[in-house]
Amino acid sequence: MKGEAGVDTNRTRRVDPNRARRIGAGPAPRTHHHVRTVLFLAIVPCVVAIVSGVFATESYANWTATGTFRYRDRPQNLGGYTGSTSDTPIRSARVEIVRSPSTVLASGTTDASGNFNIAVTDNMTSTVFARVISQDNIAVLAIRVQSSTAGSSLYAVTSASVASHNPNTSTDFGIIVALEGAGAEAFNILDVILDGSDYAAALLGSYPAVACTTVWSTGSTTGTFFLGSTIRLLGEEGWDDAVIGHEHGHFIDFLYSATDSPGGPHFLGDNNQDIRLSYGEGVATYHMSASR
Repeated sequence: MKGEAGVDTNRTRRVDPNRARRIGAGPAPRTHHHVRTVLFLAIVPCVVAIVSGVFATESYANWTATGTFRYRDRPQNLGGYTGSTSDTPIRSARVEIVRSPSTVLASGTTDASGNFNIAVTDNMTSTVFARVISQDNIAVLAIRVQSSTAGSSLYAVTSASVASHNPNTSTDFGIIVALEGAGAEAFNILDVILDGSDYAAALLGSYPAVACTTVWSTGSTTGTFFLGSTIRLLGEEGWDDAVIGHEHGHFIDFLYSATDSPGGPHFLGDNNQDIRLSYGEGVATYHMSASR
């Protein structure tokens, strides 16, 4: 999916939120559950899609694609959501330069500020656009945020298209900002888990060697839990940094400790729960707190 033809490098892209698509998450076992309530914004500055299929590349002549990807974040403090918003860089994520409708010409990575600068090989006058994918692009790390358990259900936020693009002309796609309902939640989840991965790498000297997949969609009611190497989140938890980080703490605990927590339902005030479960939940919460 793409925005309207033409590109204005001095404007942030905005399109109709009704063009966003999601694939619902399938059922999964319920182990423990958190409930959060969030508010939703109704403006959308970009296009979000579910990315399916195999990424392909072609080899031709040269131009350079530049731009910036951000998402509209909801900053939190010790009291929860502050009520304000800020445009946060989508960092360390995979960016693809695409010839319409789906030929990937080149790919690269956003930097800490969400910027990308990608050399493209191309010899055709065509319609092109840039998109950022909800997975990291760090060689030694594997983080994915998906709408379902299917590996092809990654989220993508797409720039406006540039029609009749000359393959010898470099293009700046400008600033593309994802808002609620158009990918912001998925990229917030990616950012929180990247924070947790950075913290683990600072302690251990390297990133986790096992891929971490988070399954989230706006209508998900499956539950909130970690199982194997997969995190499941409720639809209302796309902005809940504490819950996201806590579940990622379970992932880190699973990889690096001899945890014997039995898992299962748990809640504040349960004074009769298994002490192993209590300890495991405490470890996960510690990881979340330390990495924020």
